[in-house]
Amino acid sequence: MLHLLGLPVGSRMTGKVLTEALEPAWVGTHPVRRTAAYDSLAVGSGRAAGASEADQALKEKLQSLGYVAGGNASLVNMANFYHKNGRYAEAIEAWKKLIDLDPKDSGARIGLANAYFEMGQADSAIAGLKAVIAAAPHATSGRSGKTS
Repeated sequence: MLHLLGLPVGSRMTGKVLTEALEPAWVGTHPVRRTAAYDSLAVGSGRAAGASEADQALKEKLQSLGYVAGGNASLVNMANFYHKNGRYAEAIEAWKKLIDLDPKDSGARIGLANAYFEMGQADSAIAGLKAVIAAAPHATSGRSGKTS
């Protein structure tokens, strides 16, 4: 998919680009490129968080294709992406933006608390969860069918 989107393929990715499934003329004008830039996106990579050129190129490509259109849904996706990839400082910023947009968003508040916890900031995590419980006790009740 990366190759078809005009992006380089990660050097540590397994598998190969299936060039034999593509038009030979197109393959001839679009050689497979590789990069190590995606390695920073791996969970537990230990590298400093920050947008790399590959991150920015991927974001721009996804925006141009309509996969990232802005608004709360894309911000939630970004927060979850950062969180799942151990980029907790970036996740915290995204969760905070979501809370600024909707102070009643208990899902964002829970995500923020979890990111604080992952960063070893237990006091901030506990304070965040107490605020969720105080504002919306049903959000943590575990009852099915209830939304926050």
